[in-house]
Amino acid sequence: MRLKFFFSMLAAAAIALTGCNKQTELEINYGKSGTVQGKVTIFKDNGTSEVAAGVKVFAKVPYEELITDAPDDITGDKIFEAKTDNNGIYKFEMPVIDGTTSSFNLYTENKEIDGKFYYGTASADRPTTPNATVFQNIDMFSKEMDETVYTISGKVLISGSTAASGFTVEAKKSNSSEKTFTTTTNSNGEYTFQLPKGWEGNITITVPAQTVGEKEYGEETTSSITDGKVADITVSEN
Repeated sequence: MRLKFFFSMLAAAAIALTGCNKQTELEINYGKSGTVQGKVTIFKDNGTSEVAAGVKVFAKVPYEELITDAPDDITGDKIFEAKTDNNGIYKFEMPVIDGTTSSFNLYTENKEIDGKFYYGTASADRPTTPNATVFQNIDMFSKEMDETVYTISGKVLISGSTAASGFTVEAKKSNSSEKTFTTTTNSNGEYTFQLPKGWEGNITITVPAQTVGEKEYGEETTSSITDGKVADITVSEN
C-alpha cells in the first residue's frame, strides 16, 4: 500500500513539473518578436568555400532574458533552431522585451566533408524592438583551421561619434582576388573578423556604400591591418 502511494505521489509530482515547464514556455511573449538571420559559409582547408545549405543553426538564450518580469529563480535556456536554405540563409523569429538588450550565442551543427568536421560559432545582439532584424553571418571551419584563426576587430562610427549599428563590413586580403569575408556591426557599432589559416599579412577592411534605415552612406576603406589590430572606421552620410 505504501509503495502504491509512493508511486502515485511520484506521478503527481511529474505532472506538476511538466506543467511548470509548459507554463514557462507560455509566458514567453511571441506576440512581440524580431528576426535574427544571416548566411552560413563553409571555408574548406583547401582554400575553397561554399554556402552551407541544409545546416542546422542554433541560438541559445537564457529564459530570464525572454520573459517579462521573470522570477529570480528561473533557470535554463531556450534553444532556437533553424535550418539554412539552398543559399545558406538561416532565420529565427525571436521574442522582444522592450528596452532589453543582450547578446546571445549562435552555433551550427557539425558537418562532415571529406572526412573532416566543420562547425561555426558567432555572437549576435537580440532584436530590441518588434519587427526589427539583426544580421549575423556564421563562418564554418574545420577544427584544424579553427585553431589557427586570428582576429581583427573595430568599430564603425557615423561622423566620428555615433555608433553605426547594422552596417555591413568586409575584410579582404590586400591586393588579392581571394574571397571577401563579411560581417555586420552590433548595436555598439562593433565588428569582429576571425580569419582562417593562410590569411596572414595585410588585410583591407571596407565599409561599402550602403543604405541603412532611410539614409545613404558612402564607402570607406582602411588597409594594411594585421593580426590583432583594431581598425575603427568613420562613415559619412551622402
